[in-house]
Amino acid sequence: MAVTVGKRGLLTVDGLSKYLGVSRYTIYDWVSHNKLPFAYIKFERGIRFDPDDVDKWLETRKIQPVNSFYNLENNH
Repeated sequence: MAVTVGKRGLLTVDGLSKYLGVSRYTIYDWVSHNKLPFAYIKFERGIRFDPDDVDKWLETRKIQPVNSFYNLENNH
């Protein structure tokens, strides 16, 4: 099976925890309990994450506002 990696390279656990603003423990907990919402690559000495997969997951987590600030300002 071929692994396709984005142009930005792979993130380490430390890099992913900083990127998401969560602890390293949280990342390891997600991995060990199969709660990670995106794929990871397991190496002999660690795991890595494709930032493109992380970004795709983050896009699914976005919540659009019901009314934009612009619309609220112009309705008064």
